[in-house]
Amino acid sequence: MNRANIFSIVVVAILLFAFQWNKRQRNITWFIPDDIENPSPLIIALHPHGMSGGMFAQISGLRPLAERDGVVIAFPSAYIYEWNNGAHSRRHQEDDTQVILDIIEEAKEKAPIDLSRVYLVGYSNGAMMALRAASEAPETFAGAASISGTMIRRFAEKSTTPLDILIRVYRGAVA
Repeated sequence: MNRANIFSIVVVAILLFAFQWNKRQRNITWFIPDDIENPSPLIIALHPHGMSGGMFAQISGLRPLAERDGVVIAFPSAYIYEWNNGAHSRRHQEDDTQVILDIIEEAKEKAPIDLSRVYLVGYSNGAMMALRAASEAPETFAGAASISGTMIRRFAEKSTTPLDILIRVYRGAVA
């Protein structure tokens, strides 16, 4: 029997692109299902401190989701491997919320995106950035997941409107 008859093959393009933001190059690893025809959900996955988007793409376990459910996933790299989540970044003051909003625009050029289903997920430093971006641009996101990261108090306190999006916060191991 031919192996092609035994296994179904789903093609997901794994692409590495660079884009310029504030005169600095930012790399993004993309998982884009090959057969997208209808608008797809977009997940922006934010890596922990000291890691790149490409490294996070390899260990996150999100690729099967892209393959199974036709989800576009962006794994951007933070400037100098650290998101400016507002906690204590002494190394740079990049507007990473705006970077994330620009990534959504970039995604629309690569695949049909359902803008009502844009999600953030992050781990540690990336989790804190996901919560910051969700609080600063709540109209943009359908939800955010934070793994081992918390909301910075001053962002929670300065928010004048309640967040009308799904927020999940995980501490410790997630199985």
